[in-house]
Amino acid sequence: MSRDERSAKALAAADQIKRPIIVVLLFTMLFLVALSTLQLVAAVGYGLWSAIATGDSLDLLSGEHAMLLNVFGVFLSVFIAIELVESVEVYLKGNGFHVEAVLGVAIIAVARKVILLDYHYVDPLTIVGLGLLVVALATSFYLMRKTGTVGAQPPE
Repeated sequence: MSRDERSAKALAAADQIKRPIIVVLLFTMLFLVALSTLQLVAAVGYGLWSAIATGDSLDLLSGEHAMLLNVFGVFLSVFIAIELVESVEVYLKGNGFHVEAVLGVAIIAVARKVILLDYHYVDPLTIVGLGLLVVALATSFYLMRKTGTVGAQPPE
């Protein structure tokens, strides 16, 4: 048996092991997305119901734990998880991975960080770094779209 044949068999064996692991991760992520969505709906519903029941004004942006920012944080986290699930689905279908999807997840994750960041307690250099990261991701996404590069095929 030649070296190339041994390598091909080893890669096939690795793929046979890797595929069920990815499926388990996919279903775990789907379960977490469903659970997080239910938790988000319950928290928003409870917050609105409490405000109505007590007759308090619905001030979504005040307080140390502003409801609106918490909702955005959880919503964007769920959205990131959904994008990751879609990326795994594309990979499992044998279409490789899509660079556009990966960059999209990265952009959403950075946007989530920027939205939830408390600028009063953050080092200015951190803000500059996040700004540069946003520019780099946006530039990458633009160049990828402009050149038509949307995915990468797995090695044969």
